[in-house]
Amino acid sequence: MLFRRFNLRNEATVTACINFNRMSVNREQFSTADDTLINTEEGGRYCGYGVVALSVESLRAPTDDGCWRLKDVPGVYELRPCHKPARCNYSHGEVIVFRDGEAQTKIKPVTVKLAIRRHLEARIKIRLPAEQVGGHLPLRD
Repeated sequence: MLFRRFNLRNEATVTACINFNRMSVNREQFSTADDTLINTEEGGRYCGYGVVALSVESLRAPTDDGCWRLKDVPGVYELRPCHKPARCNYSHGEVIVFRDGEAQTKIKPVTVKLAIRRHLEARIKIRLPAEQVGGHLPLRD
C-alpha cells in the first residue's frame, strides 16, 4: 500500500489529493498510515489531515501489461512507485508518470489524466478516517 495525506480544510474531496507531478507517498513496507501524519521537516504532526491508501497494483492500467493507452492519443503511459527516502523518512516515495519510458512532470493531453484519475478514484481508500482528525469529506464530488 501507498499512503498519502490530504488536507481536510483545503481539499473539497479526498480524491483531490491525487496529483501527477511526482505524487509524494509513504510506503507501507516501511511505515504505517499514521506515520504519514508526522511532520519530518519541522517536527510534530500535521493537524487537520487524513490519510488515503492506494495499492501499488491500483497504479496499473487494466491491461495485460499495466500500461495506459488511449485511442487517438500517442504514447504509452505508466505509473510507477519509486522509493525516494527522505532524510527523516525512509518510507518516502513518489508515484511517477512515465510516457514511452520517460518520466513526465505533466500528463498531456488531459484525456489521459482523466482516464487515470477515474481509475484511481475507484480504488482509493480512506485509511485514517476524516472523523478521527476532526472532519469529514466525501470520497468523490
